[in-house]
Amino acid sequence: SNEASVFVRANQQATTAGQPPLVQAVIVRGNQLDQDAHIRIEGFSAASPGIRDIVVEANSIGPSRVGLLIDRGVASYLARRNVQAARIVK
Repeated sequence: SNEASVFVRANQQATTAGQPPLVQAVIVRGNQLDQDAHIRIEGFSAASPGIRDIVVEANSIGPSRVGLLIDRGVASYLARRNVQAARIVK
């Protein structure tokens, strides 16, 4: 795809619970995203989340197919005061 994104990704491959996160204490704040851009936070493993303690706040996301996506591999996150325009339907 050709859309722009703010992407935080941790390829946590641990399948056993209790492994430490690969990414910790990240702030994604005050971004202006337009023209199908999005914010994606992926930690992959629900058993051992790859990302912990992330704040996603005060971002403005224009019309997009994705908008804001936080997957099951993210633990302890706060998403607030984000403004999203209507979704683009494929």
